[in-house]
Amino acid sequence: MSKKRIDANGFVTFRDCKFFCECVCQYLGKEIDPVGQFGLKPNGIYNVYRPVSEISKREFIESLNAKPLLDDHTVIGNVGGMESPDSKREAGVLTEVKLVGNELRGRIDVWSPSLLDKIRQGKRELSLAYSCSFTPSRGVFNGEKYDFIQSDLKCGNHLALVDEARNGPDCRVTDGVFARDEKITLENSKMDISKLSKDEVIEALKGCSDEVKAACKDFLNTPTEEEKKAQEEAEKKAKEEAARKAAEDAEAKAKAEEEAKKAAEEKAAEDAKKAEEEKQKACDAAIAEYKRVIELAEKCKPIFGTVATDGIRTEQDLAVKVCALDSAPKFLKDCKPEGAVAALEGYIAGCGVSNANKVVSDAKTAGRVSFAEYMANR
Repeated sequence: MSKKRIDANGFVTFRDCKFFCECVCQYLGKEIDPVGQFGLKPNGIYNVYRPVSEISKREFIESLNAKPLLDDHTVIGNVGGMESPDSKREAGVLTEVKLVGNELRGRIDVWSPSLLDKIRQGKRELSLAYSCSFTPSRGVFNGEKYDFIQSDLKCGNHLALVDEARNGPDCRVTDGVFARDEKITLENSKMDISKLSKDEVIEALKGCSDEVKAACKDFLNTPTEEEKKAQEEAEKKAKEEAARKAAEDAEAKAKAEEEAKKAAEEKAAEDAKKAEEEKQKACDAAIAEYKRVIELAEKCKPIFGTVATDGIRTEQDLAVKVCALDSAPKFLKDCKPEGAVAALEGYIAGCGVSNANKVVSDAKTAGRVSFAEYMANR
């Protein structure tokens, strides 16, 4: 149903028009800060939040009723610097202002034929003129960041019909459309269809037959050539991206495998080196122990005779064996295994035998085994 009514004088009434709302909108620095109080760039753009707590104030709403509708903004009044109302630029009037949720709506009566023509041709957005204050304050409203808050709204001056409203295209003259069964026609063929709001199109479709509605639905669900091209391009890019990602993953996997193989080889080499070093240490220790066994056997020889070293593993084993001989004095026989070497060395020294520094390398000496045999018996 149309929200428009034409009276006997040809004046047109547009009811329930949204013209102001809570939102974040953009202002130039010179609009916010004309005297340089905040140090803003005159032509810089700043986001300003207008809270519903300000637009809902009774004094402000009452100041808007019966204010003139103008074609574009011109501040009118009987105060210096304003344009005199005698110019009769008023094209209509705003009345029945009310708060609906977080927006202001009102009735607009238009009597200017030239302005009505502009409305029919698509100039429909509405912009309110009023006075206010700006306070620096940062925040976010509906996902939009802002730098200032608008407050102290008062003294509505006029409502202007503009090509592009600061509050957005939803603030507009809500003209109805007439729906017929087979097609949608506009009251004036010169009207720009692209300027129609979603609500206006939906309102028009309500009067169409189910067949027309189905056709519209099928049409809207059919992608345009541009959409098809965009979809094909998106699919192409997706495939290219997938291929690129697969190549990168394969390269990364091969690199990781190569690094793992190299690390394993380096660890194996390091383990082998350590094993060889441990083996060498064990061999060196065995040789040193073998030399100590042979040296001790040589020291014992002048006193106890040749002592067989078969099955002897350490110097201590040999000392224990010698201390247990029948020819050994009682104190040697009574000494503990851990003190046998020291006791035997002391006894030999007391007997005047001194060959401690002699290292015998002749493996054929009676009672002595080769190092290989010694190791085999360990």
